[in-house]
Amino acid sequence: MFSRAGANSIFEFLHLRKPMLLIPLTKAQSRGDQILTAESFRKAGYSDVLRRRI
Repeated sequence: MFSRAGANSIFEFLHLRKPMLLIPLTKAQSRGDQILTAESFRKAGYSDVLRRRI
């Protein structure tokens, strides 16, 4: 599954045991919380992260 890195989506995918590719919003588009969330789940081994460049 691929998704933005919103907490609700991540926890639904974890519950369903689906592999994740997270694409967080950039700091120009958000507060940066999705970047931090995505990186923490990547470090824990639960997902891969695709960082967008703008």
